[in-house]
Amino acid sequence: MLVTIETAQYVYNVVTALASGKTFPQMTNQCPECDSRVDLSDDLDHIVFDTNPEDRDALVIIVACEGYWMIDPNAVGIVSEGWMRIDEHFAEVSETPTIKPEVNATIPTTWGPWGDDGRAGV
Repeated sequence: MLVTIETAQYVYNVVTALASGKTFPQMTNQCPECDSRVDLSDDLDHIVFDTNPEDRDALVIIVACEGYWMIDPNAVGIVSEGWMRIDEHFAEVSETPTIKPEVNATIPTTWGPWGDDGRAGV
């Protein structure tokens, strides 16, 4: 995962807060983007923090696999007026009607050296 300066600052702020014992309502080890439970043994897609090395369920996703900031950045000193919980984001996206462009796949049968029957050499 490519990390921007903004994301690095966000991760630093969240890790600092978690390390000091702060908790957040969005703390989870289940990624809402890929629907998988994170595991330190083979996870390269998420940025996680281990809140308790003795408890494998104590992992907290800080940045989800597609880059979503899981913990409210406003709660860790980063102003982000447009941030919303991911479940709210998914609800907002699903309420937006999807408009699919019409596909006009009419393929001419008489172009090039082919005849109407599709064979070469008319």
